[in-house]
Amino acid sequence: FPTFISRQNLGWIRVIFATFILCTTIYTMTTQKNVLRVNYLKASKLRSLPIEIKGIKGQAMFTSWSWNLLGLSFAVSGLLTLYVDTIMKNNTYSIDEDKEKMIESLPFMKIGLRMCVILFEIAAPVSMLVSAVVRYALWPKALKGNGTDTLKRPDILLQHNANIVMSLVECGLLGGLKIRFTDMAVAPL
Repeated sequence: FPTFISRQNLGWIRVIFATFILCTTIYTMTTQKNVLRVNYLKASKLRSLPIEIKGIKGQAMFTSWSWNLLGLSFAVSGLLTLYVDTIMKNNTYSIDEDKEKMIESLPFMKIGLRMCVILFEIAAPVSMLVSAVVRYALWPKALKGNGTDTLKRPDILLQHNANIVMSLVECGLLGGLKIRFTDMAVAPL
């Protein structure tokens, strides 16, 4: 949508999203201590012991992986967008020129563009998966078990809900990135 938002603003919005994700991750690692209690089935002989999750161990959860992957995706695409905007402003290339010429003359541009697409094609479905699993599996199980106190913390709510909002904003408003069927196999990674 170049008529509504400039390339520079697009890059800065993506960088702001990435910074927000990074700050949330640092906050979670440095200040939060999670005590996880697993709810086993009644017939199970396994004992439910508290598992202390703090610091870097908190990043081992799938939710944190998907959150950080989304942040990496926004960081790479935002910085690449700002780089392309700088090249265009310095009149190195004009908008009328062939885009392939610009991509071929900058050796890392092709790799960077491919990396942006692949990172987002992995991060967007994974963030949708996280939101769906939390909503339809974890919340009902927590309501029946030990309670939802750990799921109600602001940083956890952001990781479970803001990820899908950011992915949809990127798909629908910012980048308009189309999911290609040729890259469909990348999503399960």
